[in-house]
Amino acid sequence: MKNMQEACKVSIFGEQYTIVSDEQIDRIVKAAQLVDAMMHEGAQAGASDIKRLAVLVALKCANMALCKEEDNELILKCMHEMSNTIDHELASRDSLS
Repeated sequence: MKNMQEACKVSIFGEQYTIVSDEQIDRIVKAAQLVDAMMHEGAQAGASDIKRLAVLVALKCANMALCKEEDNELILKCMHEMSNTIDHELASRDSLS
């Protein structure tokens, strides 16, 4: 269950933002810290155009989310296969009894 919408202030790449969300404030702050770190990392790597840097960070975040989604799908597939194997083994043992 989501909380009621709350506002929190975060700083990303030297800019202050007020975020209003029903997500937990800790999560918003942690996400902002991650984006801030990625922005600084990109700037240190030589990206100087802020818009371009922000787009690259957004793409990196989207890629990370897609990788997690693929990992979760793979885990679910493995769990389903393991469950089927266990069910098959149990059925084989029951038929031997």
